[in-house]
Amino acid sequence: MASQLLPQPPLTKSVISIIPSVQSQPNCNTIIHMEAYARIYRQHSTPLLCRPTGVAPVLPQFTGIKSVIFDIYGTLFISGSGDIGVHSASQQEETLRNILTSEFDLNLDNASNYTQRLLSSIQAEHQEMKARGIEFPEIDIREHWKKLFPALSDEQIDALAVRYETISNPVWPMPNALETLIELDRRDLHLGIISNAQFYTPALFPAFFGDQTPNFPTALYSYRHREAKPGLELYHKTVARLEIAGIKPAEVLYVGNDMRNDIHPGRAVGFKTVLLASDLRSYRPREEMKLPRADATITDLNQIIDLLVESH
Repeated sequence: MASQLLPQPPLTKSVISIIPSVQSQPNCNTIIHMEAYARIYRQHSTPLLCRPTGVAPVLPQFTGIKSVIFDIYGTLFISGSGDIGVHSASQQEETLRNILTSEFDLNLDNASNYTQRLLSSIQAEHQEMKARGIEFPEIDIREHWKKLFPALSDEQIDALAVRYETISNPVWPMPNALETLIELDRRDLHLGIISNAQFYTPALFPAFFGDQTPNFPTALYSYRHREAKPGLELYHKTVARLEIAGIKPAEVLYVGNDMRNDIHPGRAVGFKTVLLASDLRSYRPREEMKLPRADATITDLNQIIDLLVESH
């Protein structure tokens, strides 16, 4: 059962606030679909607690910061699987079958492992994209569900993808995520996102934050660009968009939980970097890679406020 702490409909205002990250000219269908995804998350989500990492925060102060950019999974949201994706396929097959029969009224082949077929389809596209020179490829998960179940409508495919995500990668807001975002927005900082993500990812904000969701003028989701982190493509595009807004890379604070996917590429394009070490499931120090340290390490998102020296 979904927690009663979740905001209740209507969601239209909060959906509109994250639409710039989805498309440049939102329409009614986009808003309706995003609200539908948000409701699926609300219905099938339960609270998750962080597992402490034991890491000590490192809290220098930064001046001249004009923008704060966030990763999503493991940063703004606790990720039950540690990061976005399909995990523990053998354990999820039975649950998936129950969803397909009870919620989508499908007659299934008893000899078929649908979870494995989904993974194999994704892996095949990854291999094909790598052969074309894309080092860190990203897929649109809807295309692979459609291959498995071509009889389902586009709306049903969307619903199935979101529903499956709720069991393969359960999420819940990171402690103090909304409060931190609201405070940064109050300070007129340019908020943004760089995330390995799928079409349903933007719906997390209206699902969990409702009408309190701040605007994210700059947001890049990997599925729309067919390239994923730690590749630099999303970071370079973010730099270009921020430059249009008059913001230089050195004026950006980038917050993520993964040294390889977040901190290393963020540093490469000139961002100030903040490693979030709040949840053992998703904290990725990557010590074996011997990467340069982040500029700051935090154990709670509200410590971002302590890093920033306000201009007067």
